[in-house]
Amino acid sequence: MCSDLFLTESFSSLTAYKTWSSLRDVLSALVEKIPDNKEFSTLLECAHLLAVRTSCSGHKQLFEIGVKAAVSMLRYTNYLIPDKTFYEAGIACRSIGWNNMAFVFLNRFLDICDAIEDGNTDMLDH
Repeated sequence: MCSDLFLTESFSSLTAYKTWSSLRDVLSALVEKIPDNKEFSTLLECAHLLAVRTSCSGHKQLFEIGVKAAVSMLRYTNYLIPDKTFYEAGIACRSIGWNNMAFVFLNRFLDICDAIEDGNTDMLDH
């Protein structure tokens, strides 16, 4: 269920907030019931960052927090779409003038796109 949502929903649209907050609530309840499950805890962290990102993107005063959430989402590229995650983080950083970080993230995005086109992920170093 989570994987399907991570693949289909937008990371930053204001309309996606209901989806991410609902997913966060469900995962929070699961983590409370099954506290030793690291998978649910990790998915909860992803859903929380996505909810923060979408809720902050519509408010000028909170926009920097949304950018920080976008950067934090890079930690979860095993669960989120890597090229989309790096692209969104790069564009978000560029929008507030963090050009060095934007360059790194957008360069990584291009590396991932090249690897997808070539069908060879060997050139990607982790």
